[in-house]
Amino acid sequence: SEEECGLLVQMGEEIAATGNECGEYLNARVNTEIADSGISNEATELIHSMDDECAVKLIDSSAGGGFRVRANEKFIENLLSERLLFLMGLQERSDGFLFEESPVLRPTPRRIVIRDQTIVRYEKGDGVPPHVDGKDATLLIYLNTVDDDAGGRTVFPEDGLAVPPIQGTALLYRSKEELLHFSEPIKRDGNVKYILQLLIDY
Repeated sequence: SEEECGLLVQMGEEIAATGNECGEYLNARVNTEIADSGISNEATELIHSMDDECAVKLIDSSAGGGFRVRANEKFIENLLSERLLFLMGLQERSDGFLFEESPVLRPTPRRIVIRDQTIVRYEKGDGVPPHVDGKDATLLIYLNTVDDDAGGRTVFPEDGLAVPPIQGTALLYRSKEELLHFSEPIKRDGNVKYILQLLIDY
């Protein structure tokens, strides 16, 4: 709802004000590739499969990744667990969420594992290059609406799908090795995009 989105934005801003950025964003492989060569392996493959002009328009590997903060686990569980388990058809997971980054702890018939729960603020020039998340599923919720011509869409280039940021819209998709996607950079000053992202193993 609008109210719930507002609470999440407020939480993100309060954590961000402390300067406590979530620097260990869990898709470490993609982050390392971008740090080393300025582009992810998926983006490189995508560029090679396209003509040069289209690739340049599609991918800006210099885009910043936004400011990420770790959301409060209990708040996220209380807010989303019942709805997310219903949406995924996993209501029988009676233990609900386990928040755990370590791959040693796995999902069970009673629980799903949330590997990452971050609120991200994107400003002008911020986006995310093409990648897959390396988890069973990703839940991405737009926490605010961005002007139509200001960028910020989540784009699935191989599927011809681009979803604009509209407050309260949620995307739930498999992203272990499939569903390559990226976030368009925000194009204009004064436009900000907020998202909540959960990386899920189930």
